[in-house]
Amino acid sequence: MSEHRIPVAADKQISPPISAGEQKGCKGLKRTDLMLRFAAFVCCAVTMVVLITDKQTSAIQVPGFNNLTITKTVSFDLAKAFVYLVSAAGIGAGYTLLVLVLSIISAERSKAIAWFIFVFDQLITYVLLAAAAASTEVAYMGAHAPPEASWLKVCSLFGRFCHQLGASLVTSFISTVLFAFSAAISAYYLFSNTNVRPAYSKG
Repeated sequence: MSEHRIPVAADKQISPPISAGEQKGCKGLKRTDLMLRFAAFVCCAVTMVVLITDKQTSAIQVPGFNNLTITKTVSFDLAKAFVYLVSAAGIGAGYTLLVLVLSIISAERSKAIAWFIFVFDQLITYVLLAAAAASTEVAYMGAHAPPEASWLKVCSLFGRFCHQLGASLVTSFISTVLFAFSAAISAYYLFSNTNVRPAYSKG
């Protein structure tokens, strides 16, 4: 009597179950990621608001004329680099808010979303770094006015403007560092498992 063999379907690749330790680690990373992104959102928002409101009007004495003064107003649109920084900070704040909302309303992160967050984390980190570096260079030129650049020492005439500008530069670099850490976490989520394990596993 011939034996009839029942064909067995090829086993599908199934990701191993997440252990209790891994679940705890995922939850810890989730909290860390959320805190980093919230801090980055705050820093980007502060950078944008501080720069947009940075404006000062001063009376400047005309050289060679003791009794002649002119009124001059400076603001963040004094240099394109500052406008670029405001735009970069605004984009960073908006993007971070979007990711925070996605992370809160969804316990799992699909492969497409994981790739989206990974790519934009990298992109915005470099955009913020470039904007902060360019603005710092312009601020340095305005503060020290190297002779070869033929610049006026703006900060000697508009001290409050420069102090407020300096504060925005500090927060912009802090937000860049925070984005860099968030980018590292998103890279870990994406590449730690070939199947892109959900970033924030339920349980």
